[in-house]
Amino acid sequence: MEHFKSFITEEKSEDYRLIVLSNKNESPKESEYFHTAERFIEESKSLDIPSFVLFVESGKILDGKAYQLGDKKGFEISSDNTLAIVRGAVAKRDAWMDMVSQLEKIGICCVNSRATIQMCADKYWTGLRLADAGVPTPKTTLLQNEETLQESLDIIGEEYPLILKTLRGSKGIGVIFIESRRQLSSLIQLLWKQDETTEMLLQSYIKSDFDVRVIVLNGEIMATMRRDVLKGDFRSNYSRGATVKEYKLNDEEIEICLKADKAVNGVWTAVDFIKDGKDTFVLEVNSSPGTEGIEKVTGKNIIKELVTHFQNRKNWRYTALE
Repeated sequence: MEHFKSFITEEKSEDYRLIVLSNKNESPKESEYFHTAERFIEESKSLDIPSFVLFVESGKILDGKAYQLGDKKGFEISSDNTLAIVRGAVAKRDAWMDMVSQLEKIGICCVNSRATIQMCADKYWTGLRLADAGVPTPKTTLLQNEETLQESLDIIGEEYPLILKTLRGSKGIGVIFIESRRQLSSLIQLLWKQDETTEMLLQSYIKSDFDVRVIVLNGEIMATMRRDVLKGDFRSNYSRGATVKEYKLNDEEIEICLKADKAVNGVWTAVDFIKDGKDTFVLEVNSSPGTEGIEKVTGKNIIKELVTHFQNRKNWRYTALE
């Protein structure tokens, strides 16, 4: 692609540093880094770009440095030379997101901004932004309480099956296939009994044998893959074992995906959509794409392309602070 040919012509930045905000992998059989965070370290090292993973559970940002627990040396960061990649788990807690705000406050370019991350983490908010941008999505409604359940159902049409989702969730977790009113009532009662602050939405079900994930970087398509629905399931997440293959977008799909990315003010995102015949419906926009499946199926080194892309400072986008 023409956009990525600039990799060859851009001079390597001598002063480019990369920090990755992530949570720690607690599995004793694996690396302390999750796959994509580790890939950033690998590719940065291959390009001689200083890099550092800051674990949000225990790390600190203080006096121009990022520190891990027990680390007195720290990793120097600066608005002049540091890019921050924010992984998805950071959105789970406000205290972790506050670290993104710390970086933005001192003028560091974050991929993505706190506003974009929070918008993508809230499925209903994302849906509102997509609707405003003219992006087609399944009919969606919020669930406030049991007393207003019927009103919520009337908004999307009480036709089963339906999809029940928690407002926040990833990798297919928090997405439930609902086949009857009785099942719906029982589940929401159970969820609210466990945690009365659980936030949920209802969505019309659109039957499809697959969905498509599209990685977008600064307004251009990086890579695409088709993910087949799991046998005996309705989800198609690679992390859950779905079969993946390459997918060629048509012009309409390209336009829809770029509109979706722009609607959330994304820098690097994944747009997920499904097909109902010829019609396309965007399910969500992910502000922190995993790359294992899509690198495997496309043969592209997406992380290296991304790290190299940001060697060109013209590609850095800063958060405007009042």
